[in-house]
Amino acid sequence: FIFISMDRSKEDWINFSARYGFLNDQNNYYLVNNFNSLTAKKYSIKEIPRHIVLDVTNHPVNSNAPMIDEKSIDHYLNRR
Repeated sequence: FIFISMDRSKEDWINFSARYGFLNDQNNYYLVNNFNSLTAKKYSIKEIPRHIVLDVTNHPVNSNAPMIDEKSIDHYLNRR
């Protein structure tokens, strides 16, 4: 899993990440320019939270996947 923050300020991202233990996680990123970033535009991210399933070549399989804590994500991933 990759965690991408769209917080308005980098400080908010750092504080949240530190509080929940994500700060040193190599899969935790802060997007500069949040919804106007190239990443947000590439994956059509217009609201958060957003969960995207990518294939092995980083192409979206589902750009609006269920939340990772929902049972439906297990079903979704197991059928792939």
